[in-house]
Amino acid sequence: MKMDLNIIRHNIPIDNLNHMNKPINNMNMPMNNNGLNTLPITFIASTGSIITMEIEKAKTIEDIFKVYVKKIDLPEDTIGEQIKFFYIDNQLDFKSKRKVESKFKNCPIISINVIDIGNIIPYWHITFDASPLNITGMEINKNKTIKDMMEAYAKEIGFPKKIIGKEVMFMYEGVSLDSKENDIVQSVLREEKFVKIFDKSNFKLINNDFTEFYPNLRGTKDLIPKNPRTSIDDEGDIINITFLESTGKRFVISMNSNKTIEDMCKEYANKIDFPVDSIGKYFQLFYNGVQLNYKSQSILGSIFRKTGLISVYVLYVN
Repeated sequence: MKMDLNIIRHNIPIDNLNHMNKPINNMNMPMNNNGLNTLPITFIASTGSIITMEIEKAKTIEDIFKVYVKKIDLPEDTIGEQIKFFYIDNQLDFKSKRKVESKFKNCPIISINVIDIGNIIPYWHITFDASPLNITGMEINKNKTIKDMMEAYAKEIGFPKKIIGKEVMFMYEGVSLDSKENDIVQSVLREEKFVKIFDKSNFKLINNDFTEFYPNLRGTKDLIPKNPRTSIDDEGDIINITFLESTGKRFVISMNSNKTIEDMCKEYANKIDFPVDSIGKYFQLFYNGVQLNYKSQSILGSIFRKTGLISVYVLYVN
């Protein structure tokens, strides 16, 4: 069945920004049979797209790849040629007749890495931040327009699309997206796949009152400062970095912009109570589809602005 607007959705409500570890509620995932006849399998693409589907245990490995490409509107002949699949660092045989139940026996978490060799996967994982009460992750076709993207978000949250740009403002890197509504998503969201949402008139359509935090929004179209928070010290601003694990858990870490990638990885390892050398071995970190070197001395401020979203591919569960 063709997807509406070519968009795959999952919504992640959060009650507290310091405890963002709730599982993804994938709106496209049929949760039936109480999991007796199916297994949840998460496909993490090198494009950043994250899709979880319930797969029948009786299906073969070959079958699940066919299900996946159908989900993302790709032909079956791209399997093994333009996209390849890996599980725990081993490439999977895309013609394997082995049953899902046998292959993933006793595996509590099933995450498959999808490498887009031919650059053909059309979906990007875009995070819509309506903090402090709601963050929504959506898989959106990069070839759709910004208007399509905004209307899809409105439909997902449940407010009328006619108030987009009036009562609800979409912003990217401090700039309103209203004037770019007819531009293609991939031409606008080139770096961070992170869109900020503001409810200007205290409509509470997204269960938020942003005017409480940003009074200048009330009845005006003033743009929000790029970083409304104060810095940790005089050396740099705070960057809020979200780590989205393939297990469904989510963590947010606040770092000084002058810290390094290595510093960030150490902080994340401390957060999840694992040694830092487990990163790259049991936890692979991806930003915009590229795996991060956990020993990198690159400065966070040169990579992220005020926020960042990192996909974590979990290879080990304690």
